[in-house]
Amino acid sequence: MLSPAARPAAAAAAARPRPAPAPAPLPVSAPPHWSWPADGAVLGAVSTPSGGVGLQIDGALGSPVRAAAAGRVVYTGAGLRAYGQLVIIKHDDTWLSAYGYNRELLVHEGDNVREGQPIAAMGAGPGAGHPPMLYFEIRVNGRPVDPRTQLPGR
Repeated sequence: MLSPAARPAAAAAAARPRPAPAPAPLPVSAPPHWSWPADGAVLGAVSTPSGGVGLQIDGALGSPVRAAAAGRVVYTGAGLRAYGQLVIIKHDDTWLSAYGYNRELLVHEGDNVREGQPIAAMGAGPGAGHPPMLYFEIRVNGRPVDPRTQLPGR
């Protein structure tokens, strides 16, 4: 039994918040089979604010943008600033791909797509005077990864 003098110290220790345990890392499934979403050359890699990398891929205005892997379309539209007309495909609970700067969208939210299926027509890059290009991103558990580490060699 605690002495009367020790009780306040024990109560204070019990009342102190304990640090939360570190969250368990999210599981990562095996990557899907990826293919290039457009035929053009890589114009450059763009760093994202979260430390990931997206690719700018050259092309002609209206050229096809293809699903880089099979999946389900979870977003289409222009509501995410700086991406233009955007398509996001969920490949499983771990992997997403994003396709920005499109002129025309050929799919709708909820559509199932197969690898290589045309999903959009390429538009101009961000801002006035940019050449036609595709912005392409791959995300693992919501974090962008360098697509060059996932895409096959050309």
